[in-house]
Amino acid sequence: MRSSLIRAVITGLHAAAQSFRSRPESADLADWYVDTGVAYYLAARGAFFMRVHPVSGNLFHHAIEMLLKGCLCHVLDEHARRRFGHRLRRL
Repeated sequence: MRSSLIRAVITGLHAAAQSFRSRPESADLADWYVDTGVAYYLAARGAFFMRVHPVSGNLFHHAIEMLLKGCLCHVLDEHARRRFGHRLRRL
């Protein structure tokens, strides 16, 4: 069971790394945010079940942030989204 959790964390981190290397143009930006959010979520779940709670909390925070920004892509430009920073309550 532990090896499958390690594999899940590695898969999630690998997907997030690939996502950051190839950030798309504005047409596919919402999909990029959602893909990155899901990758963070998978990595966070793996870290949580491996009892690495500080790391999992940080990864869950980034997952929620990316998913919310993916929803806001349709109504806000990049400058407006950047002004939110990492503050989830403002998002």
